[in-house]
Amino acid sequence: MRRVTLCAMCAGALLIAAACGDSSPNKPSDGGNPDQLILDTTPGDGIQLNDVTVDGIAPDNDVPTCDPTIIGKQCTMNGGECGQNGTCLLTSQTQGGVCGCQCTPDDVSTPLVNEDSCPNPTQNTCGSVSLTDGTTLNMCFKVCQPKLGSNDCTAPFACSPRSASSSGAIDKAVCLSFGCTQDSDCPVTTATTCDTSASPSTCPTGQECLPLSSSGTAGLCAKPGKCDTASGLCAGHPTDANANAKIGDACTQDSDCGQYMNCQIQLDRKTLLGQKDHDAACTSDDDCCGTCESGKCEGTCKIDSRNGYCTISGCSFASATAYSEFQCPTGSTCNGIFFGGLCMKDCDLATAADCRGNTSDQYGDYECYAWNNLSVGGVPVAANPVCSFSIAPCDIFGQNMTLDCTSLGNMNNPTNMVCRSLATKAATTNPRDPSGFCLDDTASGN
Repeated sequence: MRRVTLCAMCAGALLIAAACGDSSPNKPSDGGNPDQLILDTTPGDGIQLNDVTVDGIAPDNDVPTCDPTIIGKQCTMNGGECGQNGTCLLTSQTQGGVCGCQCTPDDVSTPLVNEDSCPNPTQNTCGSVSLTDGTTLNMCFKVCQPKLGSNDCTAPFACSPRSASSSGAIDKAVCLSFGCTQDSDCPVTTATTCDTSASPSTCPTGQECLPLSSSGTAGLCAKPGKCDTASGLCAGHPTDANANAKIGDACTQDSDCGQYMNCQIQLDRKTLLGQKDHDAACTSDDDCCGTCESGKCEGTCKIDSRNGYCTISGCSFASATAYSEFQCPTGSTCNGIFFGGLCMKDCDLATAADCRGNTSDQYGDYECYAWNNLSVGGVPVAANPVCSFSIAPCDIFGQNMTLDCTSLGNMNNPTNMVCRSLATKAATTNPRDPSGFCLDDTASGN
């Protein structure tokens, strides 16, 4: 049996023909590792586009026979639970990981043939995960449907919507994450700031200091939410919800939003994390809002989710009959460009005021994007144009792709959606400039 360790902060690299991404809220959707992701939306590890197929890893023609009974089974450091040809994917230092088998993924360029080598293809799928050593593993996972009240996965695993990051499809969840077992596993943010390095914690009794970024020690105090122990998924924050909140409303904490909503909290990297702008001297990526290349920062500092933004995560798997609590309400659309889907406010690309109309929102913070122009593996990313709280960096479109920022504009692009400098709002010479962002020339873009 082979044992490997998942890169939890990578949460599995999903490679797709048109688009992928994860701008996760700063708390787990199901209270377990590796799904305890934090808000960290630097260009390159937030929204991400790759000019490759969904299974862009070379097939392994020497895949051993897989025992279907071990797929989705819990395994530990001691080994032996996954059989002779199985693989134990370790996702938690305390709980161990999940069994699966190495596999050959389906080739989406051949729609009439399914090359997925996993047994029982309606029950299992060949997905991909990023390992701590920087390599990628193709592995069979058990397919599941997120829902409250019951669990398609075998406990202690839960069917997290964010597992789409490893399933190979934006509309497919798998049994990978450990589920919540108590309300404290489902943190609900408050507006109280804290330092994650402080000991003892400065947060009120019963609360924890939740990090705002993978770098630095800035955090927010968080109190327990609601854990649905039957499914292992978090079920919102019923005791302090704002029943009048709408998708896209400004917020500073989860209680500013509805029961099943969360607040995508503002993150000013320069002020909060001390990160640097384009061309500033640096020694590592942590010094920069983007990346550190040859001693200089690449990428432009921006304020993520300015003034906060109420949203619902996991909407890609919500329907009238399953996970219905997380459906997007009228006036909003599920944007599948983010793993598991995020509800975002509907908008007209030619009407800047549609995206909140807040005079303190600026520099395209709530740009109206036509994500509905794109699809992933034949699945539309969104049904309508939506107001995105994370403006798209120009280099999400690979240099060899036919897509560019104009693909996020409306038909014939009358609002001139192009790659622009965030500082000057002028169009860049390079349509995929790594320091630029996709912005139009409406008021929200200028």
